[in-house]
Amino acid sequence: MTKPIFVKVEQYDDAKDVLSAIQKKLDEAKETLEKIQKLREQEEEELTAWTEEMKQAEERVAHMQDVLNQQG
Repeated sequence: MTKPIFVKVEQYDDAKDVLSAIQKKLDEAKETLEKIQKLREQEEEELTAWTEEMKQAEERVAHMQDVLNQQG
């Protein structure tokens, strides 16, 4: 069986304040990480779109080269 622990009220209040401050910092860190994750997702979407646009441009150029080679 565990024995009761006695602490001064001031220490208890200090401990509660410290834990509250830690929790606040953890919440802020979590929020920051979520923002970073959203930014990474947006970047990935943009890179995917740019890659697709580049692929389409390359296909158009290749098609035009084929047409020009057939006529020349």
